[in-house]
Amino acid sequence: MKTVPHHGLPLRWPSLFAYLLAFRAQVRRSLLAAAVLLMAASSAYADKILVLETSNFGAFNSRSANLQTVLENLGHTVTIVTAPQTAIATVADDPANGHDQVWVFGNFSVAPWNNAATSAALQAQLEGYLNAGGAVYLQSEVSSGNNMAAFAQTLMQDMVSAAIVHSSTNNLTALALATAPAYLAAYGGPMACTGQQTWAYRLTSGMPAASAVMTYAPDAPAAAVVFFDGSQLAGGNGRLMVNGDLNLLQQQTGGFGNFDITGPAGVDVTRFFLNILGGQIAPSGCAAASVPVAYPDTFTVPSGGKSTSVLGNDFYDAPGNVAATTANSSITPLGALPAGISLNADGTLSVDPAVPQGSSFTLYYQLCKVSDPAACSTSAMVKLTVSKAAVINQGPATPVPTLSWWTLAVAATLLAALGLRRKSG
Repeated sequence: MKTVPHHGLPLRWPSLFAYLLAFRAQVRRSLLAAAVLLMAASSAYADKILVLETSNFGAFNSRSANLQTVLENLGHTVTIVTAPQTAIATVADDPANGHDQVWVFGNFSVAPWNNAATSAALQAQLEGYLNAGGAVYLQSEVSSGNNMAAFAQTLMQDMVSAAIVHSSTNNLTALALATAPAYLAAYGGPMACTGQQTWAYRLTSGMPAASAVMTYAPDAPAAAVVFFDGSQLAGGNGRLMVNGDLNLLQQQTGGFGNFDITGPAGVDVTRFFLNILGGQIAPSGCAAASVPVAYPDTFTVPSGGKSTSVLGNDFYDAPGNVAATTANSSITPLGALPAGISLNADGTLSVDPAVPQGSSFTLYYQLCKVSDPAACSTSAMVKLTVSKAAVINQGPATPVPTLSWWTLAVAATLLAALGLRRKSG
C-alpha cells in the first residue's frame, strides 16, 4: 500500500480519505444545525387568525380588501368567514380548528346577522373565547356602524365589568393618515398620546387611562382605540381591542371610496394592532413619559428551573433611555400567579418541580418606580411554557469518534501540501 512519509510516520491514503469524509459530514451537520438555530431565532411569531364579516363586503365597516394579504405577508394564517360559527375556540383548546386571534368586522346589517339572537350568540362565543385566553379585535364605525358600536359597548361592559361608553363621535377631516409617522415610527415601542387621527372615528370613554392606545388630545380621556388584557378583563384572561373607525386601517389618501390598506402607513397600523393582540409589543397607552414601560415576554422553563428576568426588555422611562433594574423599578404581579409559579424580586420566574411538563401559563406584571410608587407602567403579558426537566448524569454515553478542529486543520493543510507535491512530481 502506498504511504506518504509524515514526521517519520507513514500516513495511509485510505485513513486520510476516511478522515476527510468524516470532516465533510461533520461540517454539513454543523451548518445544518446553525441554519436551523438561525431560522428559529429570526422567525417572527405566526398566529392563526379568524376574520369574521357580519355584513356584505364593501359596506361601511367591512374589512379592507387586501387585509388577508397584508396579514399573510406578516407571517400569519388567515381564514375569512361570513357565516355564524358553531364554535370559536383558542388553539390551546382546539389545536386543529382553533384560532389565536379573531377579528370582527361589519354592521350586523344582512341576514343572518341582522337578528338579535345571532348577534347575542356571537357575543357569548367571544366572551367564552376571551375567558379561554383568546385575542379579539372589534372594528367600529361612526353613524353607519351603530349596530357594531352597540355590540362593542355591550361586550366591553360585560368583559371589563365597568360602565364603558362607546357612543361619542368625532368627525374630523383636517388630518389624514399621511400625518401618522409620528406614532408609526414608534409602533414597536412606547407610544404616548400623539393626537393623530384619520377622517372620523367613534370614541370610547369610561375605561382606565392605561387602556387608551390611540386618542385625540382634545377628547381625552376618550380614545379612538382601546385595549384590555387579562389583568383588566373580568375573566382574568384574554386580550380585547376595539378600534373606533375602519379608516385607521387604510392609507387615507383617496377619500372614503378606498378601503384597501394601500400604503406602508396602513400596513404599519395593522401590524401595530396585530402585535399588541399577539402579545409581541406593549400597548403603551397614554401614560405620561415619566412612567416605566414593561414589554411582553415569552419563556420556556424546565420543571424546577428558572427563567431570565422580565426586566431584560423593560425601561425605567417611556422614551426608553434608561433600562429598568431592580434598583430603580419594583415588580408587582397582577392577579394570582398559577400554582407552582413564583415571580422573584429580580424578575425571574421559578417553576416548581411538581408543575407538569407541557403546561402553559399566561400571567401579567407591572413596573413602578422605586422613587415614585404611583408612577407605574401598563400591564405586560408573560407567556410561560414548562418543558421537560434537564436530565443530569445518566451515565456514560457511548463514545462517538470525533475530530478536533486542530486535527482537521492539520489534515486540510496536509492535503493541500500533498496536492502541490503531486503536481510538482
